[in-house]
Amino acid sequence: MKILIVDDEDIIREGIVKSILWRENGFDLATPCRNGEEAVQVIGSEHPDIILADINMPFMNGIELASWIQEHHPEMKVLFLTGYDDFQYARQAIELKAAGYVLKYEKHEVLLGELKRISEEIKKERREKKLQEKGKSQLATQLMTDLIIGTAKINSRSEVLETLGFDQGDHTLILALVSIILHTGLEYDQPNINGLHLFSYINVIGEVCRPFADHVLCNSYDNQIYVLFVRKGTETENADEAVHHAMEESVEKLAQFLNVDGRVGISSVYHDIFKTDAAYNSTYKVLQSISGTDCRRILHVRETESGLASNHAVIREAAHYIKDNYAVAGLSLNDLAEHIHLSPSHLCRIIKKYRNTNFMSWLTMVRIEKAEELMRTTDRKIYEICELVGYNNPQYFSVVFKKYTGLSPQEYKQKLE
Repeated sequence: MKILIVDDEDIIREGIVKSILWRENGFDLATPCRNGEEAVQVIGSEHPDIILADINMPFMNGIELASWIQEHHPEMKVLFLTGYDDFQYARQAIELKAAGYVLKYEKHEVLLGELKRISEEIKKERREKKLQEKGKSQLATQLMTDLIIGTAKINSRSEVLETLGFDQGDHTLILALVSIILHTGLEYDQPNINGLHLFSYINVIGEVCRPFADHVLCNSYDNQIYVLFVRKGTETENADEAVHHAMEESVEKLAQFLNVDGRVGISSVYHDIFKTDAAYNSTYKVLQSISGTDCRRILHVRETESGLASNHAVIREAAHYIKDNYAVAGLSLNDLAEHIHLSPSHLCRIIKKYRNTNFMSWLTMVRIEKAEELMRTTDRKIYEICELVGYNNPQYFSVVFKKYTGLSPQEYKQKLE
């Protein structure tokens, strides 16, 4: 903790400097000053934590200095030091939210005790601020995940913007996704090490991208890194170009400092924060189209003419795929994800949100409904129907059929007769 002593009386100032074992008590001293004007210069260059200031000084007195500090450095604490035991000064100190008020001729133990008390206050405030910032960061990260999945629409727009730290006006948004290509494999049994790698990638990309927009959010989702670029207003001129330059530099820095390659997909420009899910889907698809041997490291959604792929469109595409392929034995979520060009985990979350089920339950329901239809409209044997709806084990088919209909296939056919 660094202390700045400000007093125009040399004997007082030097006496305080020499009479206390500062280092032994956990303090460092900034360059002592004779008045408020000197103190302003030292504050700018040495950044003290506590200012021990005389009230009655020439040029800029302690009250004026405290007022300046409150305006420009509210995180710093001021402890007034004066030979005037005057209520007027005490009242002004209170108004300026001073941390304390000590008489010049008090014992130095009293002064040291006040400084230690203030030091503990500062440490406590910093811990609380750190926790608040961490909490805000976690909320923003979770909200971005909700926006990507499409579950954030239960919140108001103003609430979303406030949580993300954006202004309440109009915005121009572009989402970029980065897929990291390692030159050496990670140790999958060492998650802490892997997490440290990911943290490093996020830090490098975030540092590079921040100057390219009014706001930049950078974090990870589904084993990839996303960067949300936000500009105030709706002007789109050069927005896409700026993001391209940012991502080009990011890829270069990843290679230079961390020895990894990056492939980047960049969304179309959009203005509604609640379209982040569609921006993510379309950008992920673009990213998947960049092969390992492709000379292009960066691809834009506009180059594929795919537009924004909303979650509703994804569900429709999934429904068509299941309808066309339910008869394929062993059909899996991975097959569907590969067809739609989304990751299995992300697709699973979309299905859960919009269908309130999982892929296998959805597929099973379609298969059983088709089996019921075949029983009603054809004379096929149960084992034939079993194969036609994607099952190669009649016994398992019977168990699943009864679970969904309450009847075994034989009982169901008998009921129809």
